[in-house]
Amino acid sequence: MTSKQATLYILLDISGSMYTFSRKPFIDGLMDLIKKQENINRYVLTTFNTTSQVVEDKETILREDFEKHFKPGGTTAMNDAFVKTLIIAEDDLNEKIILFITDGEENASTASLEETQDAIYEAQKGDMIIMSLGISSKIAKKYGLNEELCIEFDKDDRGLQEVIKASGNIMSDYTKDLKYGIQFRDNAKFINKEGFSQEQKNKTMPPKFIISKNTNFCTSNTKKFNTFQDI
Repeated sequence: MTSKQATLYILLDISGSMYTFSRKPFIDGLMDLIKKQENINRYVLTTFNTTSQVVEDKETILREDFEKHFKPGGTTAMNDAFVKTLIIAEDDLNEKIILFITDGEENASTASLEETQDAIYEAQKGDMIIMSLGISSKIAKKYGLNEELCIEFDKDDRGLQEVIKASGNIMSDYTKDLKYGIQFRDNAKFINKEGFSQEQKNKTMPPKFIISKNTNFCTSNTKKFNTFQDI
């Protein structure tokens, strides 16, 4: 059986609000995700803020590439990033994965919502996997994205690192089977429309406190407290 290869398209939000994330752990997380993958022979990096541009298209992507291009500032041209990248992907004979990373919403594109919806619809009709980090269920529905592969996160370093880690694990389940010639559309996860688990989603959000009926006791998903004064 002939092995398959994949292209990883990374759509990276570099708008001003991304400045709140610590640079080193963010890039560390991206490099860890990449190291987990197998059978990827092409990386395409698209950055977007007020405008969108493809900044890297190569066989191997390096830490230096992210350090060079992760310079937050400006607004969020999310639609343009999707449309531009999906046009490039049309002629790609590899299996295709899109990793979309944002902490905000569209506010700057020239591409309309309808254009973006159409591009996403056509891409997902095939066997392209679109994983969207920082996209709520509401926005996923608006754009026609697979909600199971969209995940929100607490807008801090911990939340961002958790979604990158989770997406790397899911992505690995697809890429490792390419060596056996198993295309994405024949992968059990793809067929069953599996995505982020509830456990993975819980880890990306802030701790939730649960107040018991006995008002002198409360709990969280990370720590127990005997009284409110202990919080």
